[in-house]
This record gives sequence, structure tokens and C-alpha cells, in this order.
Amino acid sequence: MSAATFMRLSVLLPNASFIPMPGLSDSLRWVKSEEEIAILRQASPIADKAMLEVARQARPGMTTRDVAAIASQVFLREGADTGEVGSVVKATGSHEILHGALKTETITEGDVLHVELIPRVRNYGARMMRPIVVGAPSAELTATAGKLVELQDRQIMAMKPGAIARDVDAIMRRGALDTGLRPTYENVTAYTLGLYTRTPRTSDFSRVFLPTSNWVLAERMVFHLYATARGLGFSETVVVDKEGGTRLTKTPRLVLAPNPDGRW
Repeated sequence: MSAATFMRLSVLLPNASFIPMPGLSDSLRWVKSEEEIAILRQASPIADKAMLEVARQARPGMTTRDVAAIASQVFLREGADTGEVGSVVKATGSHEILHGALKTETITEGDVLHVELIPRVRNYGARMMRPIVVGAPSAELTATAGKLVELQDRQIMAMKPGAIARDVDAIMRRGALDTGLRPTYENVTAYTLGLYTRTPRTSDFSRVFLPTSNWVLAERMVFHLYATARGLGFSETVVVDKEGGTRLTKTPRLVLAPNPDGRW
């Protein structure tokens, strides 16, 4: 509501009381209807198809912009609202890749791409991250990926109605620190997914997984669950079901790499 709208309503409703209700619209969105989840089930396979197509086609000599264009074509062909694909960058650092901006970088043999895909259908957005190596993944990359995925799978199993968010967060946060995957862990391990209309906000952090998150998970909440370490990032669109979390994104949970014959 703009200041002009507020002043106009105050004139038209001189006997009304205006009460601040910050965060109300966010709380109404936390638990999704079955219809909303059905739309998210349409968006998620678009991410899967685009990710596998990127892994199949990525080659030395391409640029990160070329890779983003591959994903964008799949988005539009498969029914996404737009061709906006998310972050496609060379993987560097630990978690800094999460906020990488698209730029034109030439891909060379052995590079690891951080690919985050964010397709929307009827403004409902699914999200998924995978590392894609252009070449053969090293034993170190494979081992790191295995540890991250194992911790994240435990998180997904723990995402049951009634679970405390901080306890689910601790599985990844403490696990990554205890195993030496990361020296520090400042960022959240999940945030709310759902409706993304045309606002300045690109992500919904009204519900997040942190050590201070004392709120309770409820059935049909949907989250972008993500983890990064040593330049690798894995994430899923996860809905809270009766027996635990269910992944709506289905791409294999490993470092993706194209084979010489063009298969991933």
C-alpha cells in the first residue's frame, strides 16, 4: 500500500482504525493447498529436464551464457512461464556460488558448473541445484558430493509434520562442520517455496532453517532445501508429507558429467 493509497482510504473511512499486520500474507502462504502442490509438481520436472539437457550438452569452449541458453530453451518448450533460469556460473569458493550473477565465462576441461534452475508455472516456482563437471569428476568431488547428499537425505527424512525447524537444520549444519566439509556455516539450509509474483523479492525467507528457527513444520509446507561445500551445491524442492519430506525434483543426486557420446 502506497502512502497515497493510505491517505485516500483514511479520508474515505474517517471512523476506521488501521492496524499494522506485518507478515500476515506470508503466514497465509506457508501451508499449500493440494492445488498449489499440483502446480509445483508441474514446475519441478521442467527443472529436471533442463538440468539433464545441460549436463548432456555442456562442452569445453562453450560459455556459461551458452549453458544458460540450453536451460532456457527447455523451460520455454516444456511450459515454464518464462525463460529465466537462475544462477549458471563456474563453481568457486564454498557457498559464494549461491549468489553468482550470469556472466560470459568460457568453459574449459575440468571446470565445475554450478547450475541453479528456477522454473515457474503459473507463477509457482520450483528450484534445484546440481554441480556439472565438464570432464570426469575427481575422487575428491565425488566424495564431497556423497557426504552432502547423505546429510541432505537425512534432512529430507526428518521433514515431518511436528518437527522443529532448528532440529532439521542441525542435521546439515552440524554434519557439514563435524565432517570438515565447511569451516563455518552462516547461511540458511532451506527457505519457503511457492508463489513468485512480480515483486522485488526473488526468494521467500519468511520461513527458513537456522539454529534459531523454533517454529514447527506442518504438512504441505514446501521448501527449497539446499547445501553447498567446496564449490558443490545440491538442492531440491521438498514438500512436507506425513512420513517425511518428498522430493518434487527427481534429478539423480550426484555430480553430473556428460559422456563422450553425449549422454550425462
